Amino acid sequence: EAIFETNLLHRLRGWTKEIANQSTTAPRVVLLVGGPGNGKTEAVETTIAELDQALGAGGQVGDTLKVAFHPPAGEPVPRLVTIDAGSVASPPRQLRLDVVQDASVGGRGGRSAAMALVDELEAAAADASPRAYLCCVNRGVLDDAMIHAIDAGLAQSRDLLEAVARAVSLAPDAPACWPLDGFPQVAVWPMDAESLIEDTVHGDTA
Repeated sequence: EAIFETNLLHRLRGWTKEIANQSTTAPRVVLLVGGPGNGKTEAVETTIAELDQALGAGGQVGDTLKVAFHPPAGEPVPRLVTIDAGSVASPPRQLRLDVVQDASVGGRGGRSAAMALVDELEAAAADASPRAYLCCVNRGVLDDAMIHAIDAGLAQSRDLLEAVARAVSLAPDAPACWPLDGFPQVAVWPMDAESLIEDTVHGDTA
C-alpha cells in the first residue's frame, strides 16, 4: 500500500528519530487533530513503524500495540496503551510510549473523554523521564477538554488547549503548530484536507 509523502509524514519521521535518540528538545506530546477519514490512524501506524525502525526494535513496538488495540472478542478497545518501547530497542534505552488511537473514547473510572485527555496531557507535561505521547483527537473532544480545564481551574491545561485550538483553526494568522507556539514540548497537526495536500518541503504533493 502506497504511503503518500506529506509534510506531516516528513515531520513524524524526523520526530521518531529524535525521540529514539532521546533528544531533549523534541516534542514529547504529538496531537493529530481532525475528524473521521482524515488519515489519523494511518499516520499513527506509519509513525509507529518509523519509531520501531529508529529504535531497532525489530517490529516489537508495532506488534505490541497491535495486540493491545485488538483485544479478544467481548473486551473493550482500550483508550490508552502504554508500552516500554525502550526495553525492546537495540541497544535498550529509556523510553515510555503512550498511544491514544481515538481520544473520543472515555477513560478509566468513568472519566469522560475530555477529562481523560486533560489528565493525560497533564501527566505527560509533569513527567521528566523520557516519554512520548501520541494522540488522535477530534475537534469536539478538544473543545470539551478546554471547557473541562476552565471549569476545573486548570490554568496550564486551559492555556495549552486554547493554543492547540488556535493552531489547528486553519486561519491565516494561526500560530505555529510544530512545535506549538509557546509550548515547545507539544506538536500539533490539523488532519484536514488543506494540510494534507499542500506541497511538501521536498516539493512533492500528496
